[in-house]
Amino acid sequence: IILEFTGYDREYTPEELMTCIVKKDKNRAFTVLNNLLNNKGLNEVYLLSLISNYYMDLISFKSAGLDSMDSRVIYQKYKMWGDRVKFAKNYHKLMNIKSLVVSFDQIIDTDKKMKTSMLDPKTLMASLVEGLINT
Repeated sequence: IILEFTGYDREYTPEELMTCIVKKDKNRAFTVLNNLLNNKGLNEVYLLSLISNYYMDLISFKSAGLDSMDSRVIYQKYKMWGDRVKFAKNYHKLMNIKSLVVSFDQIIDTDKKMKTSMLDPKTLMASLVEGLINT
């Protein structure tokens, strides 16, 4: 109900986009991205910030022992809670630290381009998703 109230469909959320990216499901990722940007009108900069938060969570879970920590401790130390912890716990093993670093570099590069160029933000986001899937 909350997702629908805030404008998301249950199947088209930023978390679903991240799940598709991590699982390398290109077709579904672009379907979700298109829905978020074009049908729901989600701001590209906001979506980029959400993606960067998910990647920071995944990087955090590369710390030794974080996997076995209690969710309350994770919140106190890393300010992650709820679904973000579940996502990071479920998917951090699918990615190695090198690919996470490369992905985060792509996110930063996209952020710079959005803020300094006249390129279409939707095109930049599509390019970023493509790059993240291929990393």
